[in-house]
Amino acid sequence: MRKGSTEKLREILQALDTFPLSTEAWGMLGHFYQYEIDPEGFREKVSCAEALKMYDTAILCARKLNPTWSDDRSEELPWGEMGNRPYMRSLLGRALCLKNTGKREEAIRQAKKLLRLNPGDNQGVRKMLCSWFLEAKDTEGCTNLLRKFNT
Repeated sequence: MRKGSTEKLREILQALDTFPLSTEAWGMLGHFYQYEIDPEGFREKVSCAEALKMYDTAILCARKLNPTWSDDRSEELPWGEMGNRPYMRSLLGRALCLKNTGKREEAIRQAKKLLRLNPGDNQGVRKMLCSWFLEAKDTEGCTNLLRKFNT
């Protein structure tokens, strides 16, 4: 683990003890598993599999607290509204973990959903998604994405 990781973990767990439905804390725990436990990436799939559970919990908590944030939501979630960010960060973390555990198609669906919720792409999802389309040999998907963003 990285220097300071133990203290960071303690603070995250304390936040969850205080408020077990904290989307922010669950997302931070996912990030912790994804990047702090194995910073060299030797056990990336194992770390991402664990992080995925934390991101899924964060997403479930967010949806419990905000029932309109269902999986099939079509309305945007503005990035400028601070309360939306922990949920959106967890969705992005989930997409990255899906990709890193070999579930590229599911990761692509998650990234598309993020762009639907945040078409301004404040998280830089389109660049990642374009690369995933190319890995999947989906040049049409990549081309359509680039056209959509006038890139």
